[in-house]
Amino acid sequence: MGVLKRSARNVARKKSRIGLVVLAISLAMAIMISVPSGIMSNAASVQRLNDNYADMMTRTQAEINQTANLIECRYSFRDSGYLNDSDVQFIAALQNVSNVVPMLSERYSDSSTSTFYSLTGLPLQTGIMDKHDILPTNLTKGRNLVPGDYGVVVIDTNLAKALSVDIESYITINGTQFKVVGIYSPGSFQSQRPMGGSFGRPQGGTGSPPTGQPPGGGFPSGQMQMQGGFVYLSLYDLQKLYGVQGQVNQLDVYANDVSQVDTIASSIEANYTSLTVSTPKDRLERLQSMSQMFQTTLSNSQSTLASMQSLAYQEIGLALVATVAIVFFTMIYAVRERTREIGIMKAIGFSNGDMMKQFILEGLMICVLAGVVGIIIGYIGAPFLSSALLPQNSQSAGPGGSGGGGFTRGAQVFIENSAQVSPDPWITAAAFGVSVLVGVAGSIYPAWKASRTSPMEALRYE
Repeated sequence: MGVLKRSARNVARKKSRIGLVVLAISLAMAIMISVPSGIMSNAASVQRLNDNYADMMTRTQAEINQTANLIECRYSFRDSGYLNDSDVQFIAALQNVSNVVPMLSERYSDSSTSTFYSLTGLPLQTGIMDKHDILPTNLTKGRNLVPGDYGVVVIDTNLAKALSVDIESYITINGTQFKVVGIYSPGSFQSQRPMGGSFGRPQGGTGSPPTGQPPGGGFPSGQMQMQGGFVYLSLYDLQKLYGVQGQVNQLDVYANDVSQVDTIASSIEANYTSLTVSTPKDRLERLQSMSQMFQTTLSNSQSTLASMQSLAYQEIGLALVATVAIVFFTMIYAVRERTREIGIMKAIGFSNGDMMKQFILEGLMICVLAGVVGIIIGYIGAPFLSSALLPQNSQSAGPGGSGGGGFTRGAQVFIENSAQVSPDPWITAAAFGVSVLVGVAGSIYPAWKASRTSPMEALRYE
């Protein structure tokens, strides 16, 4: 009988014991797979946070530079209200104002689908759309809004995913159906505008909230647990939907000259004390504040990652030591248990080398089997094992506010640093190689001990 066949037969003799040994070793192998994979996933997540934020900061700076004559005016959540047509005409008539773009932002939640909509109504007029970049960009499907559009919307990918809709599908907002003509990726240049709107009703305005909707479209209690995203539609459609025809809560005011921005902003603030007014200077200050916020976020993420790496080294080291110890004691016990058998084999002509080869091969078979099982466990349970064994590293950076607290005219960006853990093929191959080496390393001494056993003493062993 060949050494390979004998080794396989000996391994199979104690099925229950070997099964427990294989399970223990395979769990250690799974740790060696999942923990490094978790570290790599979190490191990649931190890098994405850094890259995405750097890109967003560059685009935001460019946007501020491009809109140096823009004054953003909107009602914040706390100072709620609406502007009517006469207010818009009054601001447009201020000295050195070249143009005014009126917009409406509201919030709607649908408890039946556990989704919320951040709604922005835009004036879909050729004269405005040709001069100013008011539409979301970075469309991934379909088309953008065009002059004269009614009854159609452009939504972001988050809302499309939450509702499981595509272009040419319909979404329902407070009982009214709208056709989805475009889907865009959020976080892109000018992809999301700061939210205006109000939790109260318009000051001096007309109309009433849509049925079943909180006043002003405010989010209900528990809204943060709901999924949703941004919706863009015509200003006329949104005004009609909320019963606020002729009223808006956001204005983009353009100055004829950059030098007149502060003067115009002061005039607007003097006449509309509850209106939040933001100039390029204000947006630059927010950019600096947000940069500091990001540096803190990145520093926290990097610190957590360093803690992960330190803990990972300890866990992998313990797993290796435990694996070697399991193999060692298993094979030592096997040698002791089979002392008489060893004596008989040596008495009939088996050499010391044959005995060493057989016991090393048995330890190797156990670890190869455990390595295969460990790979299966590692692939299935990597996210759970990584989450259980490593500190959590979930950081976010963003402007935070809405309404008047918005960051720039087009940027309300949140960057989530959440790692999706999946085993790396190279790590898996390395872990399997380690299991083979562990099988050899843990079996060397027991195999040597078996090879040095005297046949006469072994035959007298009871």
